[in-house]
Amino acid sequence: MASHDRITTGTHVQHAAPGTGGSAVDAENPGRGAAARSGRGRIIAAGTNPCSLVPEAAARAAVGGLAAAPVEALQGPTCIYRPARDSSYVTLTVQTLDLTQVRSRMHRLTRISVGGRAAYCGIYGRETTFVPLTGGRVLTITATCAVGRRLAALALPRLAS
Repeated sequence: MASHDRITTGTHVQHAAPGTGGSAVDAENPGRGAAARSGRGRIIAAGTNPCSLVPEAAARAAVGGLAAAPVEALQGPTCIYRPARDSSYVTLTVQTLDLTQVRSRMHRLTRISVGGRAAYCGIYGRETTFVPLTGGRVLTITATCAVGRRLAALALPRLAS
């Protein structure tokens, strides 16, 4: 997805960070781009809602309150959280990407630990947390580092690492 692409949810438009996994939509499988069709990018069972990685009550606590229930966006797929006290959305997705390349483009890059594994947080369009998984897969959370770390810790036990 180019830096000028956007996600529209209700009346809010969110500009997507560069390199966040956007790709052409498959007309036969909406929400599944070329990466998913080729088998790359699939990390959770087909049809699994990424919002199921973090129970809503736990997400509410991690984000500091939600204005609405989490919503699954088909592209990615991505779980979108709308914090109660903030106008920017929090997103959670698992994607296949070259984390070395992403890290080279990040600003204010900080190495952190999530669930006993190395992770990274910094500015990549927006403040984003990246947690490497196996096979080039990465748990990606757009949010402050603190929120990203909390959501990642909640999602990791539900992912095949």
